[in-house]
Amino acid sequence: MKITGDTITFASGRTLYAHCGVIGIDDKLEISGGWDQGIEWPLEDWQRREGSPTNGDMAELADHMLELWTQFKNRLDK
Repeated sequence: MKITGDTITFASGRTLYAHCGVIGIDDKLEISGGWDQGIEWPLEDWQRREGSPTNGDMAELADHMLELWTQFKNRLDK
């Protein structure tokens, strides 16, 4: 996965918009991109289009965020 500017590009080649590459999550497990843009997930069947993120893409995003938070936490231990 690669984040360049506002675009998250998954290993699958699919992309997701997130202003400045910022991803957030709340206590209801709803995710957002940027400061105030909700990211609909999971997608209903009628929302899926060619190029829509898949469960695998979102798992890749979750793994990326876990890695970032782990790096953040490890800096606190020093």
